[in-house]
Amino acid sequence: MPRLPTLAELTGLIDVKASESVTLEFKAAAYSRNDDGKKELLKDLTAFANTRGGLLVIGVAEQDNAAIAITPITRAEAEAERSRINDLLRAGVDPRVFGVETKIIEVEGGVVLVVSIPRSAGRPHRVTSGHSNRFWLRNSTSAYEADVGQLRALFLQSAEILEQAEAHHRERIPLIKNGDPLGNIAKEPDGLFLHIIPAEAFSGAPVVDPVQAQAIGHHFQPIASDGGYSPRFSFDGYMNFRGATPSYGYTLVRRNGIVEATKIKIGGGADFPADPTEVRLIQPTFRYAQGLLKLGVSPPFYAYATLQGVKGRDLISQYVSRYGDNMESPGRNVLHLPVAVLENAESIDDVALAFRPAADAIWNAWGYACSPSYKDGKWTPAARE
Repeated sequence: MPRLPTLAELTGLIDVKASESVTLEFKAAAYSRNDDGKKELLKDLTAFANTRGGLLVIGVAEQDNAAIAITPITRAEAEAERSRINDLLRAGVDPRVFGVETKIIEVEGGVVLVVSIPRSAGRPHRVTSGHSNRFWLRNSTSAYEADVGQLRALFLQSAEILEQAEAHHRERIPLIKNGDPLGNIAKEPDGLFLHIIPAEAFSGAPVVDPVQAQAIGHHFQPIASDGGYSPRFSFDGYMNFRGATPSYGYTLVRRNGIVEATKIKIGGGADFPADPTEVRLIQPTFRYAQGLLKLGVSPPFYAYATLQGVKGRDLISQYVSRYGDNMESPGRNVLHLPVAVLENAESIDDVALAFRPAADAIWNAWGYACSPSYKDGKWTPAARE
């Protein structure tokens, strides 16, 4: 995330006649309030997000692409522009750009508005406002429309992130069962394994400070722990684990932003509890996503879940009789559920709708067409975590 400057740093840009670049642009005045102004603003914002991120400075004039003077705007203009940026990013860009920050800096005669746009892990973003359908990138002095080859490269990067995320999830499961990172994990044949993976997790740079994760540790309590868990730091980051010996689950927040959670043992005996399992996927994912947002990690998040030890078990649910007409016991022991892509995790409804393909897949494994928890486009669970 490009750092928002102080007043001294802002005036320093003028003193050295800083040049516009792939990560810096100056605007002498606020964008016009008409449709062309909206499109121009969204073009500049998405170009930064699709390229390397950067700072958009409104209230500084440039000449030959170099900063020459502060040209203050009014506070009212700055507040209106700040509000408009938030509204336009929500309604005029697909997918939505997250993590944009603004700062109003007091100067003689008015203010300067600085907008910090991160390099988006969810790129490419297209401008959709006003019936537009365009993708923008940035070079050393301005925004330009992406060509077919550049778009293909951006989409391939997104596909590679998904492949990395799925591979990480599947590779971790046998390691978890063998005691990494919790040596006293219970040795049971069944379990739920969940990873919430930010798209920026594979950037190679630390994303989460474990100390900050500890400060909001309640967001990362283990699945179905009922509030009882033990915290600790580990080599990988910050962990909350169920403290019994053996332990039946934990949540680990890694420095790269990946949240790893497991619940060992699903139900008991020959029964598979469909309703609680669905809830134990969705409610903790919402809680973990909220924690990541508080730690400054931006969506999209990719949620991968696997159920082990389901072969031959009978599905039980409040929605169906114990042995419904469609009842079939799964012929496989491991269910790798479809990924839930969380473009927006602001409410549990957002998370629940993203998990619908995974919830349907669970019921499909027992011969049913879909999860009965979804009615009229809403999630109406029959159980609690």
